[in-house]
Amino acid sequence: MVPFTAFAVDTIQYNAAVDYLNALGVPVEDLSDYSRKEIKEAAKTIDAGESSPLTEEILNQLPGNEERIEVPTQVTSEQIRELEPAMTREEVLSILGNTQDIGSGIYIYVYEVDGKYWLRIPFANDDAQLGVTGENLLTALIPISGDIGSDGTTAFHGQSFSESALTEETLEWLDWHPCSLPEEQLAASSIPADGEENS
Repeated sequence: MVPFTAFAVDTIQYNAAVDYLNALGVPVEDLSDYSRKEIKEAAKTIDAGESSPLTEEILNQLPGNEERIEVPTQVTSEQIRELEPAMTREEVLSILGNTQDIGSGIYIYVYEVDGKYWLRIPFANDDAQLGVTGENLLTALIPISGDIGSDGTTAFHGQSFSESALTEETLEWLDWHPCSLPEEQLAASSIPADGEENS
């Protein structure tokens, strides 16, 4: 029988710690910033039912454990131009960064572009693709005039509407309209009745 060296013991302990953290849901790639010693220590502490600043930091990397961001992240038009239609929600967030999500049941990310405009980027679910180019998104910029959505209103063609007075179908249509391609916007055969200008 070959005796275990200190390195072999360390490797076995490290691999067991990584497997344990992965079983908890912490992705392997998120552990790359930590030393072998820190990973072993964190696994041992968590397994003992205890907590430390290190374990809190590692456990905060669990999917869905992100802190809710209350204000839009600032980005540039150049960053928006990098976006491609086939990009997923995660790919867009990796380029633009996490930001305020005003969606309910779906994701609607809000970014502040060039310090002058709001941009809403909706995703129906985790697997949804962006569906438009960054250039198309830049045509949907909304001039900053206050907190987006915080006053319960939505803007369309320069007019504000109370969201409580609009149907759910109209609100979905309004979320789709600015992010659709310009040709699709022009091809829209009608505007929902509660989104038309009052005469």
